[in-house]
Amino acid sequence: MKKWIAILLAMLLLVSCSGKVETEKPGVTEKPVVYPPTSPEQTGGEAGAPETDQPPEGMTVKEETLAYRYGMDGYEDLRVAFLGCMSDGRDLDDILARAGKWPGFALLNEITENDIVYGLCNGFANNVYLIIPAFDTDLRVGKYSWFANEIVEEWYSADSSDPILFIETADGMDVLSRIEYVRHFQNGESSEGFMDAGLNVMSGKLRTDYHMGIVDVTPYDKFSSEEIPFYQQFFFDSLQEVAEVSSTLEKGGSLTAMEEMVHEGNTYAVYDLSDAAGTSHTLYAIRIDPDSGHRKIIYSTNYKDWYTAGMG
Repeated sequence: MKKWIAILLAMLLLVSCSGKVETEKPGVTEKPVVYPPTSPEQTGGEAGAPETDQPPEGMTVKEETLAYRYGMDGYEDLRVAFLGCMSDGRDLDDILARAGKWPGFALLNEITENDIVYGLCNGFANNVYLIIPAFDTDLRVGKYSWFANEIVEEWYSADSSDPILFIETADGMDVLSRIEYVRHFQNGESSEGFMDAGLNVMSGKLRTDYHMGIVDVTPYDKFSSEEIPFYQQFFFDSLQEVAEVSSTLEKGGSLTAMEEMVHEGNTYAVYDLSDAAGTSHTLYAIRIDPDSGHRKIIYSTNYKDWYTAGMG
């Protein structure tokens, strides 16, 4: 009998000690900070289901940013938004203050100097982009070379990156930068991708089309042509000065906007010139040189070889 009493007392003592350690654990407040799981899939639950009650050591906890990233869908590797164009009358603080009031952009109030990355910039006009990676996503941003087909100068690289602001010049049509990512899952699998920075010269939107896992969250209705240039009317008017284009249009043909393309490292807006019967097609591509401001027009009849167009 005494043996059983001794065992029972020992068990009660262990339980009592265990409870004392838990209540005196440092760092626990009435509202514990939570950090997200590697991915929603690993818990078998919905996005935002916390897995731990403490952030990894050394991590800075930003509540609005955490809440935002919890709300990302499982298929979203990267969210990107255009926030505006810096100019003489609009600095970075103005852009962040404006965008921070938009629904869903409260995380901008937690952006610090350490979260700002600069690419090629000038003193006249620079675009500001917000890049929000999913949790456990490595991020890399750098100068892109079409000839090398890779980043040739790195401006930012981080494992498990926090959201960042990326700033680069708004002048010109060419792709200057590339954003690359690798997202890691707890089961050892990963997804990776990339996108070219800047605005598509045809659509005036981010170059996220055809990139699975990258989502454009820009509220385009907030901007005017002052911050997002509209090139298409200028391109259309310029192409009509080409003899073949004007002649074909006079005979009932059509000139249709297609997409942008990169040819020999330069970005062009592409149009399809079709005769009235729709049996003959010629592609015309036009660009504006950022240094001289001159336009350059090339054309192709076989969708492969390009030649300089003669003006009418």
